[in-house]
Amino acid sequence: MRPIVIVLIVLALGTAAIAAYLVSQFLASQTPQQTTTAAVQTGTRNVLVAARDILPGAVLTADDLRWEPWPETLIDERFVVQPAQVENQPAGADPAKDFVDRIARRAIMLGEPMTPSMVIKQGDSSVTAANLQPGMRAVTLSVTPEQGVAGLVLPNDKVDILMNVSVRDLVGIVGWKDVVLRYSTETIMRNVRVVAINQKLSHDPKAGVAEPGNLVTLEVTPEQAERLRVAQQTGELTIALRSMVAGLNDNDKNQTFTMDIRASRALASLVALDLEEDEANLPADAPSAIKMAKERAKRRTEVKINRGGTVAVQKFGQ
Repeated sequence: MRPIVIVLIVLALGTAAIAAYLVSQFLASQTPQQTTTAAVQTGTRNVLVAARDILPGAVLTADDLRWEPWPETLIDERFVVQPAQVENQPAGADPAKDFVDRIARRAIMLGEPMTPSMVIKQGDSSVTAANLQPGMRAVTLSVTPEQGVAGLVLPNDKVDILMNVSVRDLVGIVGWKDVVLRYSTETIMRNVRVVAINQKLSHDPKAGVAEPGNLVTLEVTPEQAERLRVAQQTGELTIALRSMVAGLNDNDKNQTFTMDIRASRALASLVALDLEEDEANLPADAPSAIKMAKERAKRRTEVKINRGGTVAVQKFGQ
């Protein structure tokens, strides 16, 4: 065999040996890291979480809770952790029992870890106050089924508050004999949360879709509480149920109102508009409507007479 062939064989064997050594070193360096990662992943504890979405004011049952494994590194000190069972020792007290028959102070999402501050005991004098957002007040309205959407308004729904007023009777307008410009309805509050119906902070789905009652408690600001009290003395209040789906006008905070002439095309045509006029020409407010009504009445009590080119205006009394 020639020397050059022997040299090439030796170089090939040496290269193979070096490659094998490097691969073994690489694998050896990776094994401890993988083992450490696996150890971290297996270091878990059972944490008490919500087994479903829980609404504020709902009374918790054992079916609303479950134990779920959590990595130890992610467990907060506020979480409720299942005690480790010691071999040959009886199981300790179940911390989940401390949450059963308690009332949820706020909305709890599915899978959210439970903490003692989320619930309150039944019969506690502060249960309703705990269900209010900071800085808010609870005000109760007495409504009939017609005013309360036939009992279909439930706790935690969002509603608008409408005030119905007989304007003429309220302000004592005299001298204008028409029956129009008498009634108005005004939206005085929007997107108000319902805290309770009668004395129930939550609705049991097994009882049906309605919660019949004549007392509706609302969560409002201090200023809204004052306005509601005045509105109760001023006119009749009605509740309008809002959709759960956000709409284009949900952020509209402006108060709006509708007079009887804007609710009735017939009344508007008799007082301020001709039948062929566009509905967009309806008066925007009560002063404008009164002005237009007077101008309309003035036109109707004047007749122009042309006698041989001489025009005379004949006025008639109302």
